[in-house]
Amino acid sequence: MQLCCSSPDCNHVHFLDPKVAAGVIPTIGGKAIILQRAYNPGIGLWTFPGGFVNRGEVVSEAAVREAKEEAGVDVHAGNLLGVYSFKDNPTILIVYAGEVIGGDPQALDESTDIRFVGPDEIPFNELAFDTTRAAFRDWQAWLNYGQGH
Repeated sequence: MQLCCSSPDCNHVHFLDPKVAAGVIPTIGGKAIILQRAYNPGIGLWTFPGGFVNRGEVVSEAAVREAKEEAGVDVHAGNLLGVYSFKDNPTILIVYAGEVIGGDPQALDESTDIRFVGPDEIPFNELAFDTTRAAFRDWQAWLNYGQGH
């Protein structure tokens, strides 16, 4: 979407840029950390750590930062799982597979609970967003095929 100046002498176009978010599916022993959201949108539903990328921030570093802020873990952001966008949704989500390398997994300020789920234990009907479901489907496929299993 774009906004154009209504003056006949003006050629300015103002673009309404999408919002970029980064996330990581952090794992410990093959199980992913998921968090129950404390706030809307999606209050009470589950997702992996993620949030908006700050201006000038490297996307993978934003994903790592979000894991620390939301789940208390230090993560190595590994393979890119995918880039997710849906019609009429201004957010573009970029998700990495991650490995926990430190910290104490816990539900922090933005979450009410934390769980560890294997690839066959993902509560798809209780996930907060379409992008979350899409990323978890790609994570499952990556585990089954992308790593040579």
